[in-house]
Amino acid sequence: MTSVSASSPALAVEVDSFSKVLLVGGLGVALDFLNTRTGYRFTFIYKCELPHARRVMVHDRELLYIPSRDLVPVTQTFFEFMLIEPVFVTADGLVDERCCVHPGRKHFRGFCGIQLFHSDGRHFGWLAHANPGPVPVPTGEVEFLHLVAPVLMQVLETMVPDKG
Repeated sequence: MTSVSASSPALAVEVDSFSKVLLVGGLGVALDFLNTRTGYRFTFIYKCELPHARRVMVHDRELLYIPSRDLVPVTQTFFEFMLIEPVFVTADGLVDERCCVHPGRKHFRGFCGIQLFHSDGRHFGWLAHANPGPVPVPTGEVEFLHLVAPVLMQVLETMVPDKG
C-alpha cells in the first residue's frame, strides 16, 4: 500500500488504520470503517460509466439496505455535481440552493462525496457518504476521504474491470 501524508498526526494514524483494515478485512470492512467515523447511514463507491454510475459496494449502517439497481443515471444522483467539481457536500439537500430541483435530494439529504481517480489520472468514479435525512458534515471528512482514496484505488484497480 502507498503511504500518504496527512495534515495532522492524528489524521495520519487514522489513514494508516484504514489502510490496515482495507488490507486485512477487504473493501466491505473498509467501508464500514469509513462509515463509523460519521453520522451517515450509507457509505458507497460507484464507478463512472456515463451516462450511468455503477454500484461497486454499498455499506448500510442499519443493515437494512436491499440491493436495487446496479446502474443509476448520473443525472439522478449528486454525482452529477461531481462531474464538474471534485467534491460535493451538503448537510441538507432540501434547503441547499444547489439541489433545489435536483432529483438526488429525493433519496439523500445529507451527502459528502469525492471523485476517485486511477493512478494514471483517469476518473474512476466516486466515494461518498449519504443519509436520507440531514446530517452535519464532519470536520475534516473531505480531507480524510482524499487521503484514503489512493489506498482505496489500489484495491479497486485490481478488483473492478476497466471498460475504457
